[in-house]
Amino acid sequence: SFLAIGVFYMMRGIGDVSADWLSYLCPFGLLYRGEVFVSNRVGFMFLTLVLALAVFLVAFKLNSVRDHGSGMVAARAGREEASDFTRSPFGFAFRLTRTLFTVWTVSLFVLGASYGSIFGDIDAFFEGNEQILELIPGGLAGDIAEQFMSTIMAVVMVAVNVGAMMILLKLAGEEKRMRTEVLYANALRRSTLFIAYAVIALLSSFILAMSGVAGMYLAAFASMETPFSFYEVFQAGFTFFAPVLLLLGIGAVLTGWFPRRTNVAWFYLAVSFVILYFGPMLDFPEVIMHLSPYEYMPRLPLEEGAPWSVVAMCVLAAGLFVLGLAGYRRRDLTG
Repeated sequence: SFLAIGVFYMMRGIGDVSADWLSYLCPFGLLYRGEVFVSNRVGFMFLTLVLALAVFLVAFKLNSVRDHGSGMVAARAGREEASDFTRSPFGFAFRLTRTLFTVWTVSLFVLGASYGSIFGDIDAFFEGNEQILELIPGGLAGDIAEQFMSTIMAVVMVAVNVGAMMILLKLAGEEKRMRTEVLYANALRRSTLFIAYAVIALLSSFILAMSGVAGMYLAAFASMETPFSFYEVFQAGFTFFAPVLLLLGIGAVLTGWFPRRTNVAWFYLAVSFVILYFGPMLDFPEVIMHLSPYEYMPRLPLEEGAPWSVVAMCVLAAGLFVLGLAGYRRRDLTG
């Protein structure tokens, strides 16, 4: 579903800038063509409702004919014996999170490419759109493409945070379903499994970030006359990587000490996104803006780097992971 949203969003973005017909093939484009409160073209509204109803009817029909607990496509027969890698704590944890990792890697690439395709005609994208301009701290001052890239890469890194957080909190989810007790009945230390999930989440966050950067760079390279260098896109994105680690550290603490309160991590991530995306537009007070860890990072390449902010946030994130590990080793497990 996330991949479909990313594809539709990319189609909408490309359709608004160049290939107009693409906008008519996705729900976002159809709703936009309705011009609500402007022309009120109700035909597009009814068409969207009809398509939604058709999809629901197909879904209900398929649900009524499939076997309970199974999909329409028969599950592929697995191996009789697990590989040596899957038998290891790290391999087992990766096997459980492999689908999440794959879907989010592709989704981040599509998301980055959807934004990168806008740079080919960025002036037309911003023309007459004052609300979008308010999302950019510098407005039209300076290079609008660089300012837009910095803002959008922050949004991409929030998406990276969501994917990596889902992978990290998989451990807490398995515990709530009482599946980890089977593992701990054998000679497996809690710390080993916790570290396995933490390492996978950290590695995944880096790979997901690289996927988003690569998608934006390739799309911008294909659409711009004078494209950005890969390093420019890389630094614009990875300047926000430290907040990703900090939020993962918060997720690790909640997993280690308060597994039933992992929704707090999602709440703080959502608040951080709202502050990042809507703060400039809604003119939030400075004290509210500083509640988001993303606001402590410079917007490269427009601003000077802030290495001490990055170092401090990374050290704090490392401390949170250690604290989470200590809690997971000591507390009672759910069930």
